[in-house]
Amino acid sequence: MVRTGWWAAVAASGLMAAGEAAWAQGAGQTPPERAAALKALTDCRALTEPDRRLACYDAAAARLDAAERAGDVVVLDRDQVRTARREAFGFSIPSFTNLFDRDERQRAAEGEEAADRLASTVASASRGGDGRWIVTLADRQVWRQTDSKGLVRVRPGDPVEIRRGTLGSFFMRVGSQPGVRAERVR
Repeated sequence: MVRTGWWAAVAASGLMAAGEAAWAQGAGQTPPERAAALKALTDCRALTEPDRRLACYDAAAARLDAAERAGDVVVLDRDQVRTARREAFGFSIPSFTNLFDRDERQRAAEGEEAADRLASTVASASRGGDGRWIVTLADRQVWRQTDSKGLVRVRPGDPVEIRRGTLGSFFMRVGSQPGVRAERVR
């Protein structure tokens, strides 16, 4: 991926808009002020003289690029947002996951499934001292069975589906066995 000031600015604009919308909807409050580097870039649109406008954009894009490189501004594209959402699946991090609400609405508009389930394979599995399974998925997520229903066997390579239940619960289904309640450990 080529990282130029202009493309970083465009991506940051989308991310900041998504974050502000999520903040306003999720928290019921006024969104925080935009990052100074992004605000400087968007303020350039108000200039009508082409040479001044271009100079403003060039300077603001350079500052935004420098801020992104320094870690002061984070720029993510849609695929990176989806990867982050997948990695956070199963954790209760409302302020973090609310940033991705716009992505969910976009996915729904495009006819894609919502992020209410995860499909993977078993990398390893063991039983805890209480006889319940602890399953590590191919992407290194670790899930622990929380109910006492019996899973007969769990082996590396078995397909796993974890789906979101009600009230923050999750169900894990290994192969064709019945689903069990589970929680994400890491």
